[in-house]
Amino acid sequence: MTIPLVICDDSNMARKQVARSLPDEWDVDIS
Repeated sequence: MTIPLVICDDSNMARKQVARSLPDEWDVDIS
């Protein structure tokens, strides 16, 4: 089951860094 995940930050670089730090085995849909 995919879990929707929203990363709220005004910095595009910070959002990408948070997304990369998530474990690969997590089934998330990042928006």
